Amino acid sequence: MVTAIGGIVLFGWAFNIVILQNLITHMPKMMPNTALCFILSGISLLLLQKKSLLILRGEAEAVSEQNKKILSSHIRTYAAGQNGRLKHRIAQICTAIVLIIGIITLSEYILKLNLGIDELLFKDIKTPETSYPGRMSPQTALNFILLGISLLLLDFKFKKFYPSHFLILLTGFVAFLSITGAVYSIPSLYSISYYTGMALPTATGFLIISIGIFSARPDYGIMSIISSDSSGGYISRRLIPVSIILPFILGFLRLEGQRGGLYGIEFGVALLVISNILIFATLILWYAENLIKSDTERLKVDESLRHANMENELLKTIAMEIVKAEDMNSAIQVVLNEVCKSTGWVYGESWIPNNGGETLEYGSGFYSEEGHMKFMEVSKNFKFKPGIGLPGRVWASKKPEWLKDVSTLDVSVFPRSKIAQDTGFKATLGVPIIANDKILAILIFYMTKASEEDESQISLISAVASQLGTIIQKKKSDEEKKRLEKQLQHMQKIETIGQLTGGIAHDFNNLLTAIILSANIMKRRLENNPELMTFLQQILSTADRAANLTKSLLTFSRKQVIDKKPVFLNDIIQNMEKLLTRIIGEDIEFKIKLSERDVVLMADSGQIEQVLMNLASNAKDAMPDGGNLTIDTQLINFDEDYVKAHAFGKAGMYALIIVTDTGAGMDEATQSKIFEPFFTTKGVGKGTGLGLSIVYGIIKAHDGYINVYSEAGSGTSFKIYLPIIESEIEVARKKEIIPPKGGSETILIAEDEVTVREPAKFLLTGYGYKVIEAIDGEDAIKKFNENRDRIQLYILDVIMPKKNGKDVYNEIMKTKPDIKALFVSGYNEEVIHKKGILEKGLNFISKPFAPTEFLKKVREVLDK
Repeated sequence: MVTAIGGIVLFGWAFNIVILQNLITHMPKMMPNTALCFILSGISLLLLQKKSLLILRGEAEAVSEQNKKILSSHIRTYAAGQNGRLKHRIAQICTAIVLIIGIITLSEYILKLNLGIDELLFKDIKTPETSYPGRMSPQTALNFILLGISLLLLDFKFKKFYPSHFLILLTGFVAFLSITGAVYSIPSLYSISYYTGMALPTATGFLIISIGIFSARPDYGIMSIISSDSSGGYISRRLIPVSIILPFILGFLRLEGQRGGLYGIEFGVALLVISNILIFATLILWYAENLIKSDTERLKVDESLRHANMENELLKTIAMEIVKAEDMNSAIQVVLNEVCKSTGWVYGESWIPNNGGETLEYGSGFYSEEGHMKFMEVSKNFKFKPGIGLPGRVWASKKPEWLKDVSTLDVSVFPRSKIAQDTGFKATLGVPIIANDKILAILIFYMTKASEEDESQISLISAVASQLGTIIQKKKSDEEKKRLEKQLQHMQKIETIGQLTGGIAHDFNNLLTAIILSANIMKRRLENNPELMTFLQQILSTADRAANLTKSLLTFSRKQVIDKKPVFLNDIIQNMEKLLTRIIGEDIEFKIKLSERDVVLMADSGQIEQVLMNLASNAKDAMPDGGNLTIDTQLINFDEDYVKAHAFGKAGMYALIIVTDTGAGMDEATQSKIFEPFFTTKGVGKGTGLGLSIVYGIIKAHDGYINVYSEAGSGTSFKIYLPIIESEIEVARKKEIIPPKGGSETILIAEDEVTVREPAKFLLTGYGYKVIEAIDGEDAIKKFNENRDRIQLYILDVIMPKKNGKDVYNEIMKTKPDIKALFVSGYNEEVIHKKGILEKGLNFISKPFAPTEFLKKVREVLDK
């Protein structure tokens, strides 16, 4: 702007346009040198501002591009810096010219010289000689000196003192005096004696450029206060201009009124004082109101920040404490304690849905005074259905609810209003704890004064409840994961033991086969010797018991063939009643509670009977002094929610058998091992430890599930789930017993166990067969090749050294595909097929077998 003013005036001098040289004819006019200095000063200030902007822009580009292309950023910043330095030199040159003109002009006045610098541009022939034609006034020269130094020292500071601002403040003050003198017609304020005075445009130009220099560096000195975002900056930006301009205008108006004869000096002064007081008082009140509003907003922000900090701190504290909590009730107790201690609530309580999800029951509470205990004791007797009472309404709506004063409410709205009144409770807040859209609990808080709804409190406690729901859900998931992992490990452990027992049973079956066959052969020879027959019969009886033990081991390992048929569950239990009564004895009361609807299972009734006998036997041992044993049957439906909640089973209908005793019970450590084979809590010689492991194997073989519920000293309950079917029961017909037949065919028997092979050979030869022996797979192929035309049947052990039975079979079938074969193994047929050792449809008999069974099978294969 000052550059424009100087340019206009210089244009007026160049073309002798008087109005451009001086707007007010009776006032001093701006001289050509003055106009030139303003042009140069304006250019210098403009360049210095541009320099600052360039540097700032260069820095901004460097920061913004740093994450993109650092090299490109440095190049731009360097270019901006180079450009800024050039402009700074130009600004310094312009400032130096202004400073030189001011110094020379002021020196001419002081030394009373005329160096001719005033008329280098234009000659002023109309101005009297005494006014130094074309020369700027001394005040103007002094101001240009101060202005030049201020521009040169624009970025210099000494501690917190900025010389540039101080000098330009003096420049502005001199200019303001000149303007005041011109407006109020006081020549002494704008001119010194006979010298040329400061022109009004000149004073205005100095005032403008002074403001420009202050604004060029808004972060320095006085301008840092005026440009700040604080209340001080807000007031200074508004009141400083008003405090300068308003009195100036009021003084001018007062003076003009006085000159016009409207009033005297005294009235004029009084009018000036009163108007200043009224205007400034109004301004102060107006700005004070704005500041109050600003402070109110700031306090709200501070309160919100404080509330947020408190909420974060409370949430952090609660989260840390909840993690340590053992269960949901403990976690809720932590929340009740922390919320009441950290906020204005004096009592907190929780309400938990019961197992059926029909009502809310009292969970836990926190009270800050002993007098609140009565409210807690009364509340424990209450139950709330959805929509009833504050807990029930929050339960139904799943939203927080605030009550201003519960002591004044009707019992239909707040059923505990009477006891709340006696306790002194008034304002109340109910908040739900939700996880996966399911209500876990309701939290209720009370205070002893009535209060309107407080959004901040609702927000805070809702946030706490939300966090609690999330953490509880996570803890439940973690607990469920650990339980499933433990269950999986247990199942893997049982499976491993099952594989071991299956292998043992296989080897044991070979031994039993040898014993049973040999004993039966001897039985035929010793029929006339009663004394030896007694011992032989004892051998066979012991072998049968060993065979049953082997069968139990295979049942546990799920390697025993199960003869499943449609059976009535209630019939099995009723048929077992007398037997079970004899097993448990007279000192134990035995009860059976059967379901009204008789359900059909696809089961091996013999094995289900074995399950009941084993459980009854264990119950008897757990009740040496007598007690109660109960067997219940029920029909139960596994839906998807039930399966997820219990982590076992498949959706569908199941028969439930519950066997419950009132015995000694078991601790958790014992429960974790009861289904392991050979684990027993009985003394040495009092149990094999196979009872419950066999039960476990039978139930699993029937696609069922078994769980145990027990506590030390509180009895035991076994729950067995078996899938049901819809089927008619077919009664098996008795088969006529036909004695075995012999023959004259030649049989190749390949068996690596000599104790099995020799009795089998002896048995076959006794019934007229011719037998060729082989001790392993390779020997079997060799013997077959030597006697190919003679052999009608070969008997192969499935598992043999060198070549197994299936390999021998495949080799023989290449040369004689029509020959007949019978496979023998200590594993049952189902396991052999599952392992892929034999194809279905091949003739098979499992060890141990009785001689009659073996002979019938041989004849059956030969006669096919």
